[in-house]
Formats: sequence, structure tokens, C-alpha cells
Amino acid sequence: MKENRVKMGGGGKLRAFTLVELLVVIAIIGILIALLLPAVQAAREAARRMQCTNHLKQIGLAIHNFHDARKGIPPACINNLRMSMWPFLYPYIERQSLYDHLANRDFGAPVGIMECTNSYWWEGSQSFAGPGLTTEQKQAFGSVSIVLCPSRRSGTKYVDFTGDPNSEINGAAAGPQIDYAMVFHPLENDSGRSLGWMFYGEQARSTDNSNQAGPFRMAIVGEWWAGWKDARPHDTFAWLSDGTSNQFMIGEKHIPTAVLDVCGDGSLRPAGWDVKEVYSADCSYLSPGVWGGNSHARSFRTWDGEKTLAKGPNDFNSTNDVGYVPTHHYNFGSNHTSVVNFAIGDGSVQAVSVTAPYSILAAFAQVNDGKAVSLP
Repeated sequence: MKENRVKMGGGGKLRAFTLVELLVVIAIIGILIALLLPAVQAAREAARRMQCTNHLKQIGLAIHNFHDARKGIPPACINNLRMSMWPFLYPYIERQSLYDHLANRDFGAPVGIMECTNSYWWEGSQSFAGPGLTTEQKQAFGSVSIVLCPSRRSGTKYVDFTGDPNSEINGAAAGPQIDYAMVFHPLENDSGRSLGWMFYGEQARSTDNSNQAGPFRMAIVGEWWAGWKDARPHDTFAWLSDGTSNQFMIGEKHIPTAVLDVCGDGSLRPAGWDVKEVYSADCSYLSPGVWGGNSHARSFRTWDGEKTLAKGPNDFNSTNDVGYVPTHHYNFGSNHTSVVNFAIGDGSVQAVSVTAPYSILAAFAQVNDGKAVSLP
């Protein structure tokens, strides 16, 4: 039988790739990977943004559940030197044990209960504050995942304040961190004080809450520290007279990359950077803080004028060589591309364009301006 052979090339031998052909194939694979990588990154960010939206949705539902159970909107704070709104939500996000720790721990006079204002309760650096938290307790407070946006960070997040405990920002220092903030809306601009003072003075120390037209106002409390444990909501949803669907409640807060995960007395700040506004931006959210603190809330209105949304994590609104304007840290802002998420009073979540004008943002921040506007 005659054998059939298939001739390949000139002598019937298999021909290997040349070096040039191999390099071309590698180049093509590299180009395909380069084209695919942005799509993969975009898909991952879309998933993170969806998770961030879900976190805000859970916070919005917790506010409604608190309202149903306690017959009112969660108070912005108990007092200027005591617990902020956020721990009030712990029982409604399956963190009852954390609320109980604050509600049941008696620090004694003159500190009282529900104390989480300065570093003392966290570190145990003063005798009247009792023993500081253990590592496990700190991790428990820092592991509340729904207060973090995965586009910015995730995991257990808290800071141990290592600066001067008597500094001006020690009232919003050690403790768990957060990527969201309650909406605060002062009725008047005060050229003599920062928004941090407005948090401290207009909202937290004004018993009638007369200059705060945002959704969260100070609790009704008893005499000095004696009545804090029985703090009652100041308002029901009737306070949102423009309608719950027209009201910002919680938004993503602006934290520039340069001060992310930082809380201190400002000793490490670059020359010209303000201590209070910068280094309280990512401090504990459990307290409204003292003069200059802004870790728990944000506003579209400050002493130096109207504010819009930060355009990105490195938006410093720079006007000088330092590249930083302190009051810009009172803005809302996110690590998403071109949008910032807000929890609305009706329980929904809206992505708001960073180009939205102040007039629309302010209308959604104030509860009773009577303006009918739509989000862009």
C-alpha cells in the first residue's frame, strides 16, 4: 500500500512560530487585556456603588423604624457635648449591644451617661471616664459596615486619637468612622463663625432649634445630664413640611484623600491647613463634637457662602498655594464618578449629579422653604 504524506513547507516538517509572530500574538493579548480592564473596573465600581446605595437605603429604613417606635425623627444629638444621632439608629440596624453600651454606662458627674464626646471614654485617659474600651469593643464599634461606602473603604474602621486630649477638636476624636453625614441647614449665614460652630451653637445648644431648618434637630432632654438617657425626639415627620419625597436626610460626606483615616490635633497638617475643619472630618461620628467639629454632619451653607457638591475625592476648591480651603470640607461628596448618593425622606435613595446647583441642593436640604424643585 502506498503511504500518503502531507507535505508541509519544503520538507514535510512542522514550522514553529517565529520570534516576530510570537511578539505580535503577545501584543494582541496585551491590547485585549488593556481593553478589558477598564470594563472590569467599571463593573466592580458599579457593584460597589450599588452596595453603597443599599447602605443608605438601610439607614433610611432605620430612620423610619426609629420614627415608628419612638414617635419621632432621630435627634441630631442629645446635647452639644453628648451623643449624636447615629447611635440612636444602632437598635434598628441590628447593633443593639452598641447602643446598650452607651446608654447603660454611667460615667458619673459631671460627664453623665451616653458619653462619647471626647477621647476619654474611648481610651480611658481620665479617671471619671472609667476604663477605656478593649480592642474587641473598639472593633465592634468600628465594624458597622453600613456606615461605610465600599467605593471609599471597607472593613473595620476606627481611629485612636493620639493628639492632645484638650485640643479644640477632642470632642469629635477617637472612635468609629463613617462615610455618610446627616443634613444640616442653618437658616442664616453667620460671617463670624464656622459651620462647626453652627453645629455646636445653633443646633446643639439652642433648645428651641430655631436656626436649624434641616431634618434633624436637638433632642428634648431633662435638666443637664440628669435627663439624657430619656432624651426624646424633637420632631415627627410632620416637620418635613415640604414632603418626605422632597427632603435630603443623609448623604455621602466629602473626605479628601489627604485626610482619609486621619483624626488628630493637627500637628501633622501641612502649613496653612486649618486644624479643626480638616482633622475632625474623619473623626468619630458618635458625637456632634465641640467648636469646629464636623465629623457627623454636612451642609450646603456655611459662614463663607453657598456650597455645592465636591467634584471628587481630591477636590480641595483650591484658591492658593496650599491647595486647600478649610470650609470646603463641610461639603457632601463621594468617591463615585460624577454623582453623590442621598437618602431621601420617603426611604428612597437618589444619585445626585455633582453639577447640581446650590438652589436645588438647598431646597432639598431645608424642610420648609415651600419650593417645588426636581433633582437634575
